[in-house]
Amino acid sequence: MLGRLLLGYGCRVAQDPRVAGRRLAIWSHGAPHPTVGASTVLFWQYVSGLRAAGFEVLSLVLAQPDSSAAEGISAYEALARKEGISVAVCRAESFLEERRHAVRLRADVLGPAREAVAAFRPDASFCLDFLAGWAARGTAEPRVVWLGDLRFQTTWYHARYEAKERRSAALQLPLAFVRSFAWRRAYREALHGAAVVIVSSKSSEAALERIGVSSGYQPYPWPSSDGDPASAKTPPELPTFLFLGALGALGSRSALHFLLRRLYPRLVRRWGSGGFQVLIAGRGTLPGWAAEALEGKPEFVPLGFVDDLGSLLRRVHAAIAPISVPVGNRSRILTVLAAGTVVVAHQNAACGNPDLVDGQTCYLAADADGFAERMARCVEAPAEARAVAERGRELYRTRFRPDVAVEAAVDTLATVLPASPTDTG
Repeated sequence: MLGRLLLGYGCRVAQDPRVAGRRLAIWSHGAPHPTVGASTVLFWQYVSGLRAAGFEVLSLVLAQPDSSAAEGISAYEALARKEGISVAVCRAESFLEERRHAVRLRADVLGPAREAVAAFRPDASFCLDFLAGWAARGTAEPRVVWLGDLRFQTTWYHARYEAKERRSAALQLPLAFVRSFAWRRAYREALHGAAVVIVSSKSSEAALERIGVSSGYQPYPWPSSDGDPASAKTPPELPTFLFLGALGALGSRSALHFLLRRLYPRLVRRWGSGGFQVLIAGRGTLPGWAAEALEGKPEFVPLGFVDDLGSLLRRVHAAIAPISVPVGNRSRILTVLAAGTVVVAHQNAACGNPDLVDGQTCYLAADADGFAERMARCVEAPAEARAVAERGRELYRTRFRPDVAVEAAVDTLATVLPASPTDTG
């Protein structure tokens, strides 16, 4: 749903003599893509950025039907060739076998991947998320594993929200609890022996520490345009806000609960019925319960997928991210920060991204009253909000801009690479 905000931002990573010419196998579940998807977009930024830094790259794609259409793989292979990136594809109906009490890696389908790695003879492996990290175990070491949202957390939180939406689903909570523990055991096994584990969310450090895995947080590379849409903001007189994100994802699920059940009554109390507007933009469809809750509420305007998100951000007072679930580092927030628009978020957003500070780089609120007050501040104190937005954009540029974030990954890889023949003479 990032539309044109992603176009035109090249990953300007400079060659690094520490890694130039070294061979790196980069594993990913699904094909990286420069503009579509959240995880696949940042996968592309890592793959292309590490190649630009000087690595000889083999991009090893684990492709299964739910994540990798044939045309997507073909398009990726063509794009990768232009960047001097080798691609190997390992296909399977599923790489994992999920049972009630256990999650198992299917080693029997990994033969093509292991053969490609053996032929490439990499100096190290860089694994993009959990499945990639598990599949690469025992191939090319050292192995650096990057992790997005942790499945043992998202499994449990999805079950809790399902129970809120359907009373009968509460009966499935014990099973979800058991599955969450199965995923914990799988993570512990998958990450065993990794030289470094990088987490994209600060809160994941403590969650992994509890299962005996040491990790470190790094901001991830998230693309944006080079323009400055904040300089041309033209919001209407009516208080207008943007809610954005993949509508079926955990972040949106959490945010919709907070928005419709807690925040909406406070907004009506402040501005009156019809006295404000919340534009809803994103891929996918609203959950049934949320669509029903929106009926009779003219303040909400579903837009579906928006191609030109930058233009939309110039026409609102703020973007809102009332995501109360305390996990994840939300790319939708980074998209808005990069565009120079102020963000109002739930304070739990800072659990994943500690650079989000209330009144400094964004507005954060712990409850619905505080959230409504900060939304009103964006309308009534535009100069203050504009200064917060400018600091938020600087945060993006110094921490999450692709060249900066990829450089951090290069630094990590450089510390674990074995000595090259030229180093030893």
